[in-house]
Amino acid sequence: MEPGTAQFAHLEHEPSIVFVLDRDLRIVYCNEGWDAFARDNGGTAWERPSPYGHLLLDVIPDRLRNLYRTAYRQVFFSGVPWVHHYECSSADFYRSFRMTVTRNEDGQSLTVMNSLLEESGHSASRHAAAPVPSVHRDATGSITMCSVCRRTLRFADQVWEWVPDYVRQPPQAVVHCLCDRCENR
Repeated sequence: MEPGTAQFAHLEHEPSIVFVLDRDLRIVYCNEGWDAFARDNGGTAWERPSPYGHLLLDVIPDRLRNLYRTAYRQVFFSGVPWVHHYECSSADFYRSFRMTVTRNEDGQSLTVMNSLLEESGHSASRHAAAPVPSVHRDATGSITMCSVCRRTLRFADQVWEWVPDYVRQPPQAVVHCLCDRCENR
């Protein structure tokens, strides 16, 4: 554990993925669940202490920044926890999480707890499409992927589909946005 994070030692072995934000929404602590998730999902560069000092909003897609900024600021202001459900699937597993954001007793930081609700192999209803760049690229050569559910836009008919190969190995020139389903959650 890094210096200055001892006050969060009680969160270290929490089974959820936990991080703590200061008033500027900078990451000041992550638990071992954070590190395990990073390792399991090819994000070893984000193991501790690497995230410390980073603005969380810098790694949140543009379309979601206002939602998170507003929600976190509201928790700081009101002290009322915010609960948000989201999908964070990998190429092989469907994963659903509940994020619970609470203001800490010091009033100067937030604890963000991401609890796994469901993890399973992708169902038959999530038919896997083949990666076909000519079908997925737009006129500029970009491939559009939802930053929440990670579905890919089939450009010609504007249909969002599950392309696990693009999740496993993102293509060059990916543009992240929100699909209709995630936008309306």
